Amino acid sequence: MADNGVFGQNLFGNRNDSKNPHYYPVWRYFVALFVLVLACIYAAPNIYPPDFAIQIQTDNSDLKIGERFMTQAAEILVGEGIHVKGSDATGKGGLIRLGTDTDQLRAQTVLDKRLNPGGQDRQFVIALNLAPTTPAWLQNLGAQPMTLGLDLSGGIHFVLEVDMESAIAKALNDEAEKATDYLRKENIRYRASSNMVQEN
Repeated sequence: MADNGVFGQNLFGNRNDSKNPHYYPVWRYFVALFVLVLACIYAAPNIYPPDFAIQIQTDNSDLKIGERFMTQAAEILVGEGIHVKGSDATGKGGLIRLGTDTDQLRAQTVLDKRLNPGGQDRQFVIALNLAPTTPAWLQNLGAQPMTLGLDLSGGIHFVLEVDMESAIAKALNDEAEKATDYLRKENIRYRASSNMVQEN
C-alpha cells in the first residue's frame, strides 16, 4: 500500500520503500479476496427473509412440547384454513411457520382458544415471532442473520397476572374510606370494624 502522508505506514504497519508506490505483492490480493469472501458468507443470511411464525411455550405447566404436539397444533391451523409452511419442536417449546402476517395473527387467536380454554389456568404462551430461513450449510458455518432490536423489528411479549383477592380487598377498603369520610362530613356516628363499616 502506498505511504500515508500522516502515518507513513502501509496496511501491515511497515513503511513502503518500493520504488513503485503503487505496487502491491500478489499475496495481499489473496488476503483481501479471502476477507471479502468471508464477509459475503457471513452476511448472506440477511438475504433470506424470515418466515412469520407462532412460538408456543409452556407456562406454569409440566407439559412438554414435542414433535407430536407441534404436528397436532399445525393440523388445527390447517383445519381452520390457515396455510402452514412447517412446524418444529425446539428445546423450550415449538415454532410454527406461516405464510403471511394475517395468518400469523389468526393462528395466534385460534391456538390461544384451543390450548388455553376460558375459565382455566393458562398453560401455554402463544407469541408472535419471526423464524429465520437461513440454509443449513450457512448455519453449519455459524452464519446467522443480524438480530434486529425492538426499535427496528418491534414486538415483545409481557405476561401480567392480577391478584384478584388483593385487588378486591383494596377496592373494598377504598370504598369503606369514602363511606367513613361521608359519614364524618354528615356528623353521623359510626363504628368501624376490620372488614366493614357499621352504623350506630
